[in-house]
Amino acid sequence: MHRLIALTLWGLFLATISPLPAAPQTANPALSVAELQRQYRQAVQENERLHNENERLRRELAAARQTIARLQPSQPQVPAEPVQPTQPTQPTQPTQPAQPQTYQEAITALTKILEQAPQDALSYRKRGIAYAHIGKYPEALADLDRAIALNDADAEAYNQRGIVHYNLGRYRQAMSDFNRAIAKQPQMGEFYNNRGILHQRQGDYRQALRDLRQANQRGVSYASKAIEILRAKVRRAQQLLQRAGFDPGPADGLPGAATAAALRAYQQQQGLRVTGHLDNRTQQALGLSSSPAPNAASEHILSRFIDKPPLEYPVKARLRGWEGTVTLRFEMLSDGSIGTIEVAKSSGHAILDTAARDALKQWRHQPSSHQSETTWATLDFNFKLDNATDSNR
Repeated sequence: MHRLIALTLWGLFLATISPLPAAPQTANPALSVAELQRQYRQAVQENERLHNENERLRRELAAARQTIARLQPSQPQVPAEPVQPTQPTQPTQPTQPAQPQTYQEAITALTKILEQAPQDALSYRKRGIAYAHIGKYPEALADLDRAIALNDADAEAYNQRGIVHYNLGRYRQAMSDFNRAIAKQPQMGEFYNNRGILHQRQGDYRQALRDLRQANQRGVSYASKAIEILRAKVRRAQQLLQRAGFDPGPADGLPGAATAAALRAYQQQQGLRVTGHLDNRTQQALGLSSSPAPNAASEHILSRFIDKPPLEYPVKARLRGWEGTVTLRFEMLSDGSIGTIEVAKSSGHAILDTAARDALKQWRHQPSSHQSETTWATLDFNFKLDNATDSNR
C-alpha cells in the first residue's frame, strides 16, 4: 500500500512539473534524476507536514468543543444575575455554577472555533454568554449582536442580549429583546420568566404576574415560587394602602384595577410620579423595601441622604433562600453623588453584593456646607428574608 501511494505521488509530481530543457552535452544525466528525487522527497515531506498540521487543528477544535460541552446551559432563571447559570428547568437542588476560569477557557476555545468558522452564529452566541458570565458586557453585546446579525431567527440570542441589557440597567432595550425572543419562540417559558422579572423590576406587578404564570404553564417550575413572592409583596402593599386610608380591594395579592387605582391615589398624595405601579419609590414610601441595617455607626451617614431609592432583594436570592449582610465603603462626592464603591465585607453571595452596590449608586446626599472634596463612608446593607413578605401566611 505504501509503495502504491509513493508511486501515485511520483506520477502526480511528474505530471505537474514543466518539461525539462534539453541537457547540455557536458551535463551529467544522473544529476537531473537526483534533483528529481530530491524534489520528490520534499513534496512527500510537505504533504506529511500538512497532514500533521490538519490533525493538530482537528484535535484543538475537538478539545475546544469538549471544553464548551462542560459548561452548564446558560438559561438564567432571573436576568439579574448572569454569573449564576442554571439548567433550562430548575433542578430540585441548585447546581454548582461553573467557575470564572471555566468561562475563560470557553472563550478561548470558542475564539479558536471562530477563527476557523467566522460565520458560526452559534459560537458567537455562546462566546457572548461566556463573556456575560464574567461581567464583560461590552464584549458580550458585540458577540450577541453578531450572532443575531448572522441568524435573526435565534430567539435565545435575543433572550441573552436582553439579560445583558437588564444588568446594564437598559430596561427599554431589555424589554425589546425579551419581546422579540417570545415572538420568535413563544413556547419557551424562560423568556416569559425573564420578561416577568423585568416587569416586576419596573413596578408593573400586573404584567409581571401574567408573564410568570405563562412561564409556569410552560414548565418553568421555579416560576411558581416567584409568583408566591410577588403575590406576598402585593398583599403586603395592599394592607399598607388600607392602613393609609386607600381602597385597593381585598388584600389577596392580586394586582388588579382596584390596587392600581389605590396606588395612583397614594402616589398623588405623596407627590410621587403617578404610575399605578408598585415602583421603587412607592415601595420606599410605603415602607415595603429593605433598607441598610440600622446601627449607631450608620445613623449619622444615613441622615445625610436626601434620596434613597430602595434596596431590591434579588428574586433569585429569595428563591434560593440566600441572606447576608454586605458592608460597602464608598465615596460621597461634593456634588451629592456617589463615587467609587468598594465591598469592604461580602455577604457571601455575589448577587446580594451587586444588589447593594446598584442601590447605593442611585442614592444622593446633601453635602455638608464645608464639604469641598470627597469623603469616605461605610454602610451595612442587610438582606434578610421576612416570613411576613415571603410566604402566604
